[in-house]
Amino acid sequence: MAFLSEAEVESALLDQLHALGYCIEREEDRSN
Repeated sequence: MAFLSEAEVESALLDQLHALGYCIEREEDRSN
């Protein structure tokens, strides 16, 4: 596994959080 810089890891984690938050919002919209 390649070594990632802190900035790369941070941006990847933020991307995952945004994607997860988007999925949760979609689920809530669908259930209403």
